[in-house]
Amino acid sequence: MKSLIKITLCVPLIVLALFFALCVTLVPAGASSYKTNINAKGILEATKPFQSFGNFNLGDCQYETAANLILSQWPKSKITTAEVVSAYNTYGSAMNPDNLWAGQDYLISTGFAGHQAKSITPITTKYQIVQAANHGGVEVTNLGPVRMHIFAIISANAKQVTIVDEGFVYRYNWAEFNYDYTQQGETLQFYAVTWAS
Repeated sequence: MKSLIKITLCVPLIVLALFFALCVTLVPAGASSYKTNINAKGILEATKPFQSFGNFNLGDCQYETAANLILSQWPKSKITTAEVVSAYNTYGSAMNPDNLWAGQDYLISTGFAGHQAKSITPITTKYQIVQAANHGGVEVTNLGPVRMHIFAIISANAKQVTIVDEGFVYRYNWAEFNYDYTQQGETLQFYAVTWAS
């Protein structure tokens, strides 16, 4: 009788463990696996492989975002801060006549670590953002008036959005995301990125 009770209690636990193992196995590697890192002292740390690429000292967020989008797709790519800063110093940060920022044109024409964008296209709806985030990434331009900045969305679904900004990974629900990035009257523009290589 005791062994029957033990078996009766163990079977649900074994089934639950197998179900959990199957769920973990079915989650694809990639953007959804990146976590926000907080060290033992409670300080936010950059999440590997992402980096700030000099953006704490320079206004090179267009190129930092391009490099981090590449790393979200190809995490083993080797991109140096010197390369990102050189691209920024050479090409600048202006809006070009094709209605793309200089860093976006650089991502299409040159890119980093042998990877270039095939296209960068403005998008406007949440559905488009979710689709693009999970099929190449999204560049988000914060147009001010308080701050001008560009960062990347590397994963999204109907409930939450995962961004990389200066090497840090943040997860927000959509309401938090909208509040945090538009509370001071900022306007956001979203661009879907597809990859050539």
